Amino acid sequence: MSAMDAIRAKLSKLTNERDAAFDRAEAAESELKKLKLDFARVEQENNSLTAKVDKLDAELEEARHATDDLNKKLQGTTIEAENIARSMQGAQKSSEDWEKKYEALETKYKKVQSELAELEASLGGL
Repeated sequence: MSAMDAIRAKLSKLTNERDAAFDRAEAAESELKKLKLDFARVEQENNSLTAKVDKLDAELEEARHATDDLNKKLQGTTIEAENIARSMQGAQKSSEDWEKKYEALETKYKKVQSELAELEASLGGL
């Protein structure tokens, strides 16, 4: 083999290596471009999900405040209902007491009426 053939073989080998390196570089650039697009998509999705999480956090906080307000109102209503129940029990007891007094007075009235009728009858005989 002549020196020229050796140089041509070496040049051919270097050309093939260069072409292979270019192919690898193009493949790497293509992969890099794809990965950048994937990263941008994932980053956008992440931003979207972060916004949703923030919105849900705000809604959760509103719901907690609303729940706290409702619990306070419920406690107030419960206390008010207990007060009304006690007041009704007091009114019922008072009503029962008045009924007993009325019955006692009615009994006394009938007794006095009876005594008066007897007295009139005995005085009428005089």
